[in-house]
Formats: sequence, C-alpha cells, structure tokens
Amino acid sequence: MARPSHQVLAAAAAGGSLLLLGGCGSSAAPAAGSPPGSASSSPARLDSRFCADASNFMRNIPAEPKVKRLSPTQARANMAAVLVSTVRGFTALEKEAPAQLRRPLRKIIAVYKSDEKVLRTTGDMTKVSESMVQGDGSGSVAFQQVVKYISGTCQ
Repeated sequence: MARPSHQVLAAAAAGGSLLLLGGCGSSAAPAAGSPPGSASSSPARLDSRFCADASNFMRNIPAEPKVKRLSPTQARANMAAVLVSTVRGFTALEKEAPAQLRRPLRKIIAVYKSDEKVLRTTGDMTKVSESMVQGDGSGSVAFQQVVKYISGTCQ
C-alpha cells in the first residue's frame, strides 16, 4: 500500500500541470502546413497557434492514475511520465511562444527538469517533494505570467 504522500505527489504533478493551462482552449486552429514563426505569420496567428498547441499539450499530459492507492513504484512511474511529458510540452511551446513568454517558459522548463532529474537520480519521492517545494517559489512568478497571458489571450 502506498503512503498517502506518494498518492498526493502523483496527483499533484498531473493536476498542477493541468491547472496551469487548463483554461486554454482555442477555437482557432493553425493553418495546416504553416510553419511556426513563418514570415507571413501575424501576431494574432502566432497567438492562435500558441493557444491551440498549449491546449493540445495539456490534453496529452498523462492523466491522474485511475487507482486510488499507488505503490511507491507506481507513484514514481506516474510522476516520471508526467514530468517528462511536461518538460517536452513546455519545451515545444517555448519555441513558438510570444516573446514575453519565452523567459517565463524557460524558467518553468528548468523547474520541471530539476524535479525530473531528482526523481530519475534518486527515485525518492520525498526528495522530489522537497524539490517541488523549492522550485515552486522560483517558478511561481513564471507560472503566473504564463497563466495571465493565456487567460487574457486564449479563448
């Protein structure tokens, strides 16, 4: 039987990522075959592409485990999947983000990479929890900037 902290950490990783961009849905999809940042892309098209890709990324983050009780091995595996997916998704978004979001996204990526490295190198959920708490302070402003932009721009 998993300790409650393993269950909470696994759910928090998935939930925190979903919370960040959960409200970012875009009714406008990017034109097929139109590369990000092409010369013909207007700021509105870039915003639309960013919003659509952010929404797609968030829909594809691994879901919260269906079981109520996780073993430590299951909790680590779930956390690893969420962290790797999140790093990959934010990295892709950073490449096409509006200029004012690139620095905050790089900070968010660094926080998730740090948490993923702690999990990968130690396998210790307590150390991952400590890393998340430490990274939360430094990444909080960056998350707020991204959420503010998305809530004001992405519909």
